[in-house]
Amino acid sequence: MAALAIFVLAGASLWARGSVRAGEVTDAARQLLQQEDEAVIRGDQPALAAVFTPAAQGSLQSATNRLNYVQDWARARGARFLRVQVSVASRQLSSTASGEAANMAVTVSEAFTYAWDSNPNVGESFGLGTRRRLELVRTAAGWRIAVQSFIDPLDQETRLPGPATPGHAAYQPAPLPPPPGPRAGYSPEDAVQYAETYCGAAPGCGNGGQYNPKYRDYNAEGGDCTNFASQVLHEGGGIPEDGTWLYSGGREGDGSLAWIRAKSLLAFVLARGRGQLMARGTFADLVRPDAQGVVPADVLAPGDLIAYFEAGRVVHFGLVAGRDAAGYPFVDSHTADRFHVPWDLGWDHTTQFFFVRLGNTAPSPAALALAAQLAATPDGASCGG
Repeated sequence: MAALAIFVLAGASLWARGSVRAGEVTDAARQLLQQEDEAVIRGDQPALAAVFTPAAQGSLQSATNRLNYVQDWARARGARFLRVQVSVASRQLSSTASGEAANMAVTVSEAFTYAWDSNPNVGESFGLGTRRRLELVRTAAGWRIAVQSFIDPLDQETRLPGPATPGHAAYQPAPLPPPPGPRAGYSPEDAVQYAETYCGAAPGCGNGGQYNPKYRDYNAEGGDCTNFASQVLHEGGGIPEDGTWLYSGGREGDGSLAWIRAKSLLAFVLARGRGQLMARGTFADLVRPDAQGVVPADVLAPGDLIAYFEAGRVVHFGLVAGRDAAGYPFVDSHTADRFHVPWDLGWDHTTQFFFVRLGNTAPSPAALALAAQLAATPDGASCGG
């Protein structure tokens, strides 16, 4: 293979003679990813395959998984995707001397618009931000993707085959419930404001699409969703650090295990009385009435925390930031950065969701038992999505 000329992109880029122009290859990446996302939301497999080189079977299969999941989720929930807009920011790029191939590290921002079948004239929107490694190859038909690698919020590695919610009708949210009363030791409004400001590269996030620079970014070390959830609870919600849950002086990097490890954060919140478990179960469990006639998903309120449980471990956290015009709760998070994403989008029919209402409370025996159970499970990565 021809030698690679490597360039780190920081503002204006310097390019060696004979390599491709930075703007050309970045624009090619944006166009290809735009085509890919449009094929995904239309369910157009031939158009999706045209984005990739014939040899890119692994990357094409991952994209096909995303297409199938998005189509399954939309059918199961009673929704349709209307459009998507993609932007790309290059972080690192290298090219062959001939300019026929390029390797890129990019941040991809995707703004999706969708509508519910129950409210077809109102377009809803959400944003995703992902960090990807791309290999582009110039072909007779133009640039194509040879390799694409990233943590895909619409195709989790832990997802099992099958539709989003087999045999279950679309969830129709009840009218917006009154907000819960004051929460001792926690400010849900400030927590949501922090999440909206620092949720990252997803369209809609503040701070110029950047994380809070006070904190380390753990995306390269298993994911940043737990670190971000801890920030939201502390910086936004006002929950004080203690000897177990703290950022400075922790045993791993700059954060304690309870600050950056998913199962440890959930165990801490429940065992220390920082929140109570309102409900747990699959999507189908949580959108039908419980024994008291209450639909758990209808009770979700801004500032609540959702823990996502797959394959025997906690893999993700999302903060409930509000509801869309149809009343469907949405979340903000990190790793795959999310802004106002429907709370279950990206998760399958086997995923367990834990709804946690934050605020000082006396730990119940059930909460203590669950915290002990979590503590006894193997320590996994910070996040899976």
